[in-house]
Parts: sequence; structure tokens; C-alpha cells
Amino acid sequence: MPAARASRSHVALMIRTVLTHPVVMMLKRYAREVRWSIAGSGVRNPAIPRQVRSVLFVCLGNICRSPFGALLAERLFREAGKGDIKCSSAGIRASQAARSPADAVAAARSYGIRLDDHVPRQLLRDLVAAHDVVMVMEASQQQQLQATYPEFRDRFLLLPLLDDSPAGAYERCNLPDPFGQPIEVFEACYARIDRVLRRWVSAVNPIERSA
Repeated sequence: MPAARASRSHVALMIRTVLTHPVVMMLKRYAREVRWSIAGSGVRNPAIPRQVRSVLFVCLGNICRSPFGALLAERLFREAGKGDIKCSSAGIRASQAARSPADAVAAARSYGIRLDDHVPRQLLRDLVAAHDVVMVMEASQQQQLQATYPEFRDRFLLLPLLDDSPAGAYERCNLPDPFGQPIEVFEACYARIDRVLRRWVSAVNPIERSA
């Protein structure tokens, strides 16, 4: 039995080595780009409502992307003189961890955002109904929620589609989950959210200036 376990471990190690080889990783990224250049061509955002009073940010677990986005957006709205727009967050499958991971907390802190005391919240129909815009992070999330809540399908905006400089076809439709990744991945994720929201906030409820 010990010999059999050792043999299985050796095979597993060989498989991991092959799958993580730089050439294999490059081919996987290329295949993903080709797939998304086709699948993503039909992904669209609905129009922003003429008057936005509330925005709900949604990701999978509500411990990394969506709470950061909600807190940052609320501050940016306030700084833009649109402090009456309220922002909150929820998760499609709210994390049972009951807290944001340490790297998320650390990466958010550089933006003046505190995730230390954030408690994940489950997305429910009444939350969708109570918000004018529901901002999601991945194309599959937009599709899932539009199918689950068809009466609110025009409320679901895909955040990465608002990015004017995505890295490729996959990133055009997806803001990948940084959970379980090194802090550098959190930093890159939050930098992208910050860049997108700064542009988007200015487009929401434009302030008319007198001549």
C-alpha cells in the first residue's frame, strides 16, 4: 500500500508539473482568448438608468470584489457631488468564512477602504428589487442572474464591460476572482475596479451645469 500511494503521488506530481509548465499555461491562455473572442462577442450591457439612486455590487462570495467595489463607489459618488446614491453589496453564494481574507483587507487599505469588519451577505430577490443597478463581475454571473430574475434583467451591468482598456477577450467580459491568490492579484483586481469606477461614476446622473 505505501508503494502504491507513493506511485500515485508521483503521477500526481508529474501531472501538476505538466499542467503548470509555462508552455502549457501559454496554450491554455491562448485557447481561453479564442473561446472568449467568440463567446464574448454577444455579451452586452443594458443602458444605465436615467436616474440612479442605488447600486448593488455582486460577486460570488461577497468578501473580495463586491464589498470593495461598493465602498469605493460610494466614496467616489460622494466626492463627485452625488452622495445621494447609495451603494451596497451581496454574494450569489455568500461566503461561510464570515470575513474578507487578509490579503483583500490589506490590498483595500491602500485605497482607504476598510474591509476588516465586512460581513458577507446573501443575494436575495428583495435586494435586487431594491436597487436600480446591480453590478456583477463575470459574464456568467450576469447570465445567471438575468435568468434567475428575468423581470430585473435590465438592471444587471457587467463591470468589466465598462473597462475601456481590457487586456483581452476574456478580461473584456470577466473580472476574475482573486480569492486564494497572492496579494498582487488582489492589488491588480482592485486597481482595475478603481479605474473602471472612476470613469463610470462620472457618467451616472450627470450634473447639469448652468451656462
